[in-house]
Amino acid sequence: MAKALGVDLAYCNEVVADGYQVMKAGGVTFAYIRISQGNRILDDHFDTHWAGTKAAGIPRGVYHMYEPLVPAPKQMDYILKKYPADAELPFSLDVEIDLQATNAYLINDVGNFLNLLEQHLGRKPIIYTGKWWWEPNMSPAPSWVGNYDFWIASYPYAAGRVDLTWEQLPSYLPTGWAPEVTNGRKPIIWQFSGDKFCLPGIVGALDLNMFDGDENAMRQWAGLPAVKPTLTLEERLVILEAEARTRGWKV
Repeated sequence: MAKALGVDLAYCNEVVADGYQVMKAGGVTFAYIRISQGNRILDDHFDTHWAGTKAAGIPRGVYHMYEPLVPAPKQMDYILKKYPADAELPFSLDVEIDLQATNAYLINDVGNFLNLLEQHLGRKPIIYTGKWWWEPNMSPAPSWVGNYDFWIASYPYAAGRVDLTWEQLPSYLPTGWAPEVTNGRKPIIWQFSGDKFCLPGIVGALDLNMFDGDENAMRQWAGLPAVKPTLTLEERLVILEAEARTRGWKV
């Protein structure tokens, strides 16, 4: 089963005029877009990325970068200043900063933040993190961990960047899956590129992601209607021939 391909975009990603359509044509089926960090940074590329992915027909979600020293309610209020009404994917809370906060503080504050997100946005958020951050900072594993899906950052490639076309990209995708996060929990999304690949439509390198399932599995997870698969020419001919025979035509 082919995994659904996604991107995540922020202030550091410059997209050319038709870049969102180029990504869509290259096989991108979902996108996460950075909205804010703490209660002091609103991403100044958010509106552009949000409108561009919508115009290209790419389902979108929002992510926010958590800052431990800012109380979760203040960060929640900051998100709501900009949060769009038309997000198709679950919200993602990006946890990768500790600022030397204690494990007990982080476990309580992140858990509180996740509850606030669900209350205000009406659906359960997902957690973006890396095993390198999660295991030392969220130990012992909090009781609430089993309630959330994980989007994990784990990069199997050597350092350096590679210029590719979208047609070449499938040959470079990892064949395995991301490592477990905690208590044997498998992530549902894997950010695998780590700014490794430079692709048409985007200036510089791009973070790429895979969903643990095909496009329709991703859409079902997000509560979106399924899309009909694109048939090959041979498959369409088989259907046409079968219909012709039901009409008594010789083919």
